[in-house]
Amino acid sequence: MALLVDSFEGFGDAHHDAFRPEKWRSNQFNLERRRVREALELVGEAILPRLTDAGVDLAPVVTSDTPTLSNGHHVRDMALHFLRGADARNAMGGIVDKGRGLASAVLDPAPWSKHLTLSVVVSLRGVEVGLIAPAGAWPDRDNGVAAFQDPAAAGQLRGAVAALGEGWRLGEDPTHAVRRWTRGHAELADASFVGRAAEV
Repeated sequence: MALLVDSFEGFGDAHHDAFRPEKWRSNQFNLERRRVREALELVGEAILPRLTDAGVDLAPVVTSDTPTLSNGHHVRDMALHFLRGADARNAMGGIVDKGRGLASAVLDPAPWSKHLTLSVVVSLRGVEVGLIAPAGAWPDRDNGVAAFQDPAAAGQLRGAVAALGEGWRLGEDPTHAVRRWTRGHAELADASFVGRAAEV
């Protein structure tokens, strides 16, 4: 299917409203969510060359815009994830899957559920850009939590996140560090947001 839009124009109310709770389970709103998908794909196309130029091997993928088994038939938000490159994912595959039961692997087969990612997440509340480790990324989470046990390392990381400026927040451990924009923020609604996201 051809893109409904051919250039990124920012995230507006229509993008956020695609994730109102009454729409989560309904295929009736797939077109609204498809527009969010296309906007995220355009953001990915703009950011990927900067990552490549920096020598970082990451692969972009956008989460499903339709209710499916893997998202519990609820589309609460959508995300552009930059995953480890294929070689790195394959090298970790056996380690990650060893910690997952068969039911978990079947119900949540998505690669972004098993790896630390750099992500752009669009929801009803706004947009988050940053580092996210889902529950299934247990090697990344365990390594991060272990490193966070060192008070000096934890203090250094908290200081580094605080130095990034307004809007940044760090989770209870170093597996979630994001910059958040609340819906309606002037930066979100402008085409130049793609450059801001790339900087983040």
